[in-house]
Amino acid sequence: MAKKRGRETARDMIFSMGAVLLTVLIIMGITYRSHAQKMPSANFAQAQSIALGQGSWPILIPGNTSGGTPTGYQLTQARFEAESYGKPGASRWYLGYKTAVGDYLSLWQSDGNQKEILVATSNNGTCSGQMKIAGEIWQMCAQKKPLSRVLYHSFGTSTAFVSGTAPFAELAKFVAGLVPVTKGS
Repeated sequence: MAKKRGRETARDMIFSMGAVLLTVLIIMGITYRSHAQKMPSANFAQAQSIALGQGSWPILIPGNTSGGTPTGYQLTQARFEAESYGKPGASRWYLGYKTAVGDYLSLWQSDGNQKEILVATSNNGTCSGQMKIAGEIWQMCAQKKPLSRVLYHSFGTSTAFVSGTAPFAELAKFVAGLVPVTKGS
């Protein structure tokens, strides 16, 4: 008499699924990567020292701050480097911040090609206004998608671009706190 195979087939299927599940869990455990967003560390003092040593124009920094970081902001980037927009020898002073409400804000000061930098900072936005801040007229540009707002102003041989996803009021507040720094000051 032949044995019934119903129970053995179900049991074999459960063992097979368990073996596959165990294999998948082992692979997932070995290859797991955290997707938590980590903010890169930035060294403001080191970047400022390089900018003052190598730069040929006064750099702008946020005044009344702790280590180059305004209250409520988080410094994400600080660097002085060769400018990729412009003639050889052009340079860029760059500070990036995350605001208290999670918006992005940056200062990009450069002696490179102003038009090319403006296209990059504003995501090819439209420039259609001005704002008077601390006695200076700053030009306003904006792009809806991807969201980008820019205030920019020329200072002698360099142009400062304050841009990001922060509202214009936040950008203007940041601009109002900027102070020029030169070697030996």
